Amino acid sequence: MNRKEEIERMAWVISGPQGSGKSTTAMQIAAAYPGQLITLPWAVIKNSVFEFGVALAKEPAVIIVEETPPFPSTKEWSLMKSLATEQTLVAERKGKDNVLVAAPVFIFVLDGDSHYFIGSRHFRQVILP
Repeated sequence: MNRKEEIERMAWVISGPQGSGKSTTAMQIAAAYPGQLITLPWAVIKNSVFEFGVALAKEPAVIIVEETPPFPSTKEWSLMKSLATEQTLVAERKGKDNVLVAAPVFIFVLDGDSHYFIGSRHFRQVILP
């Protein structure tokens, strides 16, 4: 993957107070990527390999992750960086063989402060007032 492709595939972090337009902004960014869009809460990605696998198996172009923690634990941060940087992901499917899929662009939406993400080379940031 060349640098231009890396930048186009970079994950996004959208932060701001409740009601500031974070979800609307996420939808506008997602519209720039051709293909299917899926929205999932962070809890599904973190806790439900099966539900996340079902979503990945649909091979979406973008996954908007709502309810992202503004101050992720070390384990959560590691998962977010992995999702943001991997070119392919394994979709684990209950009762079926796992399938390797192209990683979608992730857009993480979080309420409040996003200082945790400042300076990370893995994420583009949009901070809403």
